[in-house]
Amino acid sequence: SSMTRMLRRIPAMFLFGLAMVTALVAAAAPLDTVFSGYGALASKNWSANVPLVKEWAAMAQRFKQQQSDCQPADGCAKFKALVGSLTGLSLLEQLKKVKADEAGIPYVEDSKNYGKADYWATPYETLSKGSGDAEDYAILSYYALRAAGVPAASMRVLAVYIKAQKVGHAILAVDTAPKPLILSNLDPKPMPAQLSGVVMQPLLGFNEDGWWYYNKAQ
Repeated sequence: SSMTRMLRRIPAMFLFGLAMVTALVAAAAPLDTVFSGYGALASKNWSANVPLVKEWAAMAQRFKQQQSDCQPADGCAKFKALVGSLTGLSLLEQLKKVKADEAGIPYVEDSKNYGKADYWATPYETLSKGSGDAEDYAILSYYALRAAGVPAASMRVLAVYIKAQKVGHAILAVDTAPKPLILSNLDPKPMPAQLSGVVMQPLLGFNEDGWWYYNKAQ
């Protein structure tokens, strides 16, 4: 897939430098070790020469402007309605609700929706189109939960590798008690990370605070 190709182009020397800079980071947060056997190295360098980092940063910037303008108007209205439907629910019920809403959005590849091999759509764009793919679902759920009050530090959109199919995929990891849960369009309900980890390998994670590179724990 296009995401798989982009992940393969992560510059090796850049990641070595990232490892050297972050090697002394204190105790790992739950989402740093969301999948058993993998740890995360953090960065706040949004200008890094990493294709998916650029995709996330461009999407986040577009969404900031779209929220300011409330455009596309239909996407804005639908997003506000989704956020309103999450009010007063427990975190687990909020996760179930965004999963249910995702189920009503047909899966359509970026090449058909946007004429590009890989395009990370904002929530407004996804809701205005009425369709999306794996990362679009994860991004929509992330921002809806953020607007409903879930802290950024409790969530990461993860680019992962599905081992059996040898393809890239995107999911949302949420730090819930007692252990993180995963939202993936491949599963009808939130899944424990340890179950998802059997078939998925974490590669990169994103939220508003920064991004993370996942590698096998030493």
